[in-house]
Amino acid sequence: MLKDDTRLVASSFGTGDAGSITIQADGFVSLATLSDIFSRVGSSARGNGGNISISGDSLTLTGGSQISTSTYGRGDSGMVTIQTRGAVNLSGTDQAGNPSGILVGLEAGAIGNGGMINITADSLSLTDGAELGAFVRGASGNLRGGRGIGGTINVYVRDAITIAGKNANGTSSGIFTSLGSGAVGQGGDINLTARSFSLMDRSLLSSATFGIGDAGNITIKTSQDYSANNGQITATAALFGGGNIDINARNILLRNSSDITTFSRGGNGGNITLTAKAIVALEDSDILAFAPRGKGGNITFNTLAFLSDPLYRPVPPTTNLATLLKLIGNGQVDVNASGAISGVVVGVPDISFLQNSLTKLPTGLLDTNYLLSNSCIARSKQSGGFFITGSGGLPDRPDTPSISSYPTGEVRAVEENTGQSETQNSSNNSWKMGDPIVEPQSVYQLSSGQLVLSRECP
Repeated sequence: MLKDDTRLVASSFGTGDAGSITIQADGFVSLATLSDIFSRVGSSARGNGGNISISGDSLTLTGGSQISTSTYGRGDSGMVTIQTRGAVNLSGTDQAGNPSGILVGLEAGAIGNGGMINITADSLSLTDGAELGAFVRGASGNLRGGRGIGGTINVYVRDAITIAGKNANGTSSGIFTSLGSGAVGQGGDINLTARSFSLMDRSLLSSATFGIGDAGNITIKTSQDYSANNGQITATAALFGGGNIDINARNILLRNSSDITTFSRGGNGGNITLTAKAIVALEDSDILAFAPRGKGGNITFNTLAFLSDPLYRPVPPTTNLATLLKLIGNGQVDVNASGAISGVVVGVPDISFLQNSLTKLPTGLLDTNYLLSNSCIARSKQSGGFFITGSGGLPDRPDTPSISSYPTGEVRAVEENTGQSETQNSSNNSWKMGDPIVEPQSVYQLSSGQLVLSRECP
């Protein structure tokens, strides 16, 4: 456990790679209150950042503590690998608003490629402003922006990924890859695999480029549901192409302005592909692929049902940015792939027949007492026969009848009992409103084979 501004560092300020850091714990690993583990390559150095590897029962970062590897000079950033048998929990920020998190990247003035974050755990949670980030920093002061490909974030958990909330300073919890303003390269990808994924309470999943380069792609795979409640997924680019977003889940549930958006001001919009048994979008949750100066991204639904409230209605494509931005926060669910050359929206199931076939329910309620009557079951008329099969002896002569071994009397027909039926409900015995309810006594089988609850008639 590291706490109270404790640091574990491996750095290089000359020629050569920074050292690596490996922690193997039998129990938990915890960093609290500005405690850091990092590897650095200095601004005048030439070499690659060192790798950081941590394994144990669980990992917890709080109070602005960070695990990071980066370079300010010439060389690639290192890799962070986390493997735990239990949970990875990142929470909170320090007093200055710096998040608890795991970060890899190229700083301003650096030339190289961003590192990689690989997490394998039972579950992952990011709360109160915590983050995972892979970056290429933009220009700062006299330093030009970093140059290189942004790092990749790979998360594989056996149970759930949960991202929720902002801290007191307004910093969103989230997973980010970015290429800053003045940087040259490409944004990194985000790949998430879990049993379920929840994005809640103003949290964010983002791939963005503000420099010269395309945004990275975002891929989510869950065996159960992806659910968002005021959580955003976005892949945006200021000058070049927006990244693609691909979500594959059992069901996709979007509530409370939970948008899925690709956007590019100067290039083509990224594609959005949603695969699920059902997709539900409520409360102004939008699915948008904008590119006012390029080709709008394609939006593909691989689903049996797309349900929204109010019912989704297509909006005509437009190249007017102000009009497009009005689709966000307009109080309805929008699916739009506008651009200078509009993209296409395919696979949206037509469920308008459901709305047209709904029947208005009656305002009055039925009294269940009226659904029962005091009818009864009468045994049905029986008919049958009586057969004498012989005495079992031989006649005296071939033409004489056999003699019965048993005495017999006269066989007479049973008198018919008219007026009876399987269900007796005569006018004298009919039930009227207000009559008492007679409880059934048993289960009876009718001649049709049906079973009914009733009682025998007296």
